[in-house]
Amino acid sequence: MSEPGPPARADMRRAVGSLVVAAVTLVGVVLVVILVGVLAAPVALFSVFGAVLGPGDGNRIALDIVERSVAARVDRLGYWHEQTDAESVAAERLSGTFGAAEFTPIAWSGRVALGQAATVDVLVRSRVDARAPATFGERGTTAGSAAACYRFTFPSTDFVGADPIDCPPGLAAATLPTPTPTVPPRLPDDAREVIADILADPSAETAEQSLRSAFPASVFTVEVVTTGAGERVVAVGAPASNDCILIVERDDGTLDEPGFDPVWILPGETGCATSLYTDPPL
Repeated sequence: MSEPGPPARADMRRAVGSLVVAAVTLVGVVLVVILVGVLAAPVALFSVFGAVLGPGDGNRIALDIVERSVAARVDRLGYWHEQTDAESVAAERLSGTFGAAEFTPIAWSGRVALGQAATVDVLVRSRVDARAPATFGERGTTAGSAAACYRFTFPSTDFVGADPIDCPPGLAAATLPTPTPTVPPRLPDDAREVIADILADPSAETAEQSLRSAFPASVFTVEVVTTGAGERVVAVGAPASNDCILIVERDDGTLDEPGFDPVWILPGETGCATSLYTDPPL
């Protein structure tokens, strides 16, 4: 019959047993935590994806399209120098679809001329259709729309601008006017022949008077000068369309067109004048 071991050895066995039980308990707790985490992870993951990859706001997207379309239109119109009226600008430059937005003029006033500017108020609209995500991780889009009003300013020899304005009340139900472009006066197709016939007619009292009768001052400009070399210089223009004919009658009666830089006849420059030949810009 064996005798019981010393007390110190028994205490050691009890301590080891307690450590084993504690370790097993700890492992069990860790396993439970891991299992709960694994089961809960998909729910948390889908919650995150739902917040980050949920459908985009269609109204916000449509408004962004409106703003970007207006900015792009301003850039496209750029530096303006054409003399015209606001209604023509509204009809030809600000009616229709530009980018992904629809432009509808609602009011216009003024004209583009030296020292003057034309303004056109425009309703700009955009629509976005609802779209479901095609692949995992792709965002869908809710249906949406946006509408905003802008005032476009067309100065003479400066850059076009556009500023947001309040849309008039009741605009959605209003019948909007339709702008009609005005065809600017141009020199007639036979203008050169008319000028040549007048210069060749010895019975004409003066060439300038005959030219002014043929090209009325309300629409056209006429200048006639004689140089020190005995050359007669004629300039006949239609400022509204930047048309200009420059003819030089040499001392032997022959007619020449010396040509000029088209920029020189634009508003703010020399214009259609005899100085295009006698004193051309540098």
